Amino acid sequence: ADLVALAALKQAGDHLPTGSSNWVHRALIEVHLSILGNVSTFAESFAMETCLRLFASLERCAKSAQLKFDKAGVSVWLPHLLEACMNVIQYQYATNSSLVYGLMTRRSVFTDLSKRIAFLRAQAEEAKTEQPANGEQPEQSDGKLPKSGPAGTAREWWREAEPFLEPLVGLLDSIVPQIEAEVEKRDISTPDEAKALLPRCVLGLLPVPHAFVMRNLRYSEASHRACEECLVACLRLGPLSDLWDTDAEGSPASSASARVERPPAAS
Repeated sequence: ADLVALAALKQAGDHLPTGSSNWVHRALIEVHLSILGNVSTFAESFAMETCLRLFASLERCAKSAQLKFDKAGVSVWLPHLLEACMNVIQYQYATNSSLVYGLMTRRSVFTDLSKRIAFLRAQAEEAKTEQPANGEQPEQSDGKLPKSGPAGTAREWWREAEPFLEPLVGLLDSIVPQIEAEVEKRDISTPDEAKALLPRCVLGLLPVPHAFVMRNLRYSEASHRACEECLVACLRLGPLSDLWDTDAEGSPASSASARVERPPAAS
């Protein structure tokens, strides 16, 4: 699970800067974050390296969500990342103390994100009440109609993120003050000692586990190109990458080492 999750997070992170302007890169991000979501439900114990990369992606997208621009940017991928976190906590809490502890130390990120979503929700409700009674679209201050389609709906990412964020914030609000009090009382200074104070079970602290989703992408030109990119990357950078290296004359650089030795024929 760690190997798959690390590969998915790395590929998604590499394409985040260009995902909003390149439809192939956007499809690649969706493919890899879908893989992460599928794996997270069954990840019995994410390694620290996986947790750190997941937190880095979360913080990167959450920082984008705090910007006051209309364009959502990379924050549109927050629902996928938050869903992965909730899958782990709801279904594999007991063996993922590193992830839970990492979430605790980043409580402010989720609190700020919750406030931002509350602001966006209030903004959306206000805009809804201001719609004309005849059903016509209201004009913006510049006289243009609001955007529709992907560019306009990208700002609605918070609707998908909220169901996963609310129970996560509630859990952190319940356990973080208790853990902090115990850490101060016992004069604990190491993460491992603090992890030992985590509740053994979160029954009653979380809602009924949500029905996890196994995602797949329908065939389309974007998903086809994304799969091609994945296959090419595996061949170009994988264990067989030496086969594609060439020397100055254009012949395989490692043809001798790549040649398969046939066993001698039986007499």
